[in-house]
Amino acid sequence: MKHQIILILLFLSSAVLSLAVFAKGNKLSTVRYVPVRVGHGFSIYDLQTKLWLQRQVQLRVSALRKLPDPLMTSEHGTLMHCTDFDPGGCGTGNLSPNRFVVKDGYRVWQWKNHINKDDLKGNRRFGVTLDRPNSEGKFTKEPMELFEFPEIHDQEPNQWSEWEKHSSQRHGDFGWWSEVHNEKSDLSTPIPYPFEMRWRLLLTDNPGRVIDDETIEVE
Repeated sequence: MKHQIILILLFLSSAVLSLAVFAKGNKLSTVRYVPVRVGHGFSIYDLQTKLWLQRQVQLRVSALRKLPDPLMTSEHGTLMHCTDFDPGGCGTGNLSPNRFVVKDGYRVWQWKNHINKDDLKGNRRFGVTLDRPNSEGKFTKEPMELFEFPEIHDQEPNQWSEWEKHSSQRHGDFGWWSEVHNEKSDLSTPIPYPFEMRWRLLLTDNPGRVIDDETIEVE
């Protein structure tokens, strides 16, 4: 029954939204990616291929940047924190700190994200920060490096974006809280060898959350 309901929703969404157009001056543009409610949330459907959208992300940092070693310990937990931000708040990112490859002088991480209707408006962000031990053996947080995911319109799947550095920073132990509550700050700390991020769209026949296959591809 649940499967039938999903098929009906897909049929109705495709039939209606495939006819939808919006005017931009004298030019008409057709809608390609549309949100469809699946269960308690939304997934993004590609009217062109009849498949679902997801996002693959890569994060890299120069091997010259000194990172805590190891990045995860039984005593302190993870020392590399990754956070996904959206209009509803934040949550732990899908990146696994200890899973990376070294290629061409960079450490590279890779993971996949479920895409929802917030992505169509560019309302999703990603933050990464490190816990750094000081001379007293205590840990202080380096600035959180924040990356903005752009609006999704008609970008072609399987094409990587350019590598980009963070667009803003958050500082202190509660930098994540400041970002959630949109407390703007002009404070910017120079970071030697900052993180860089790129992403691409992938297609799948599964509308649910997709787990990465753990194969890190570096081109």
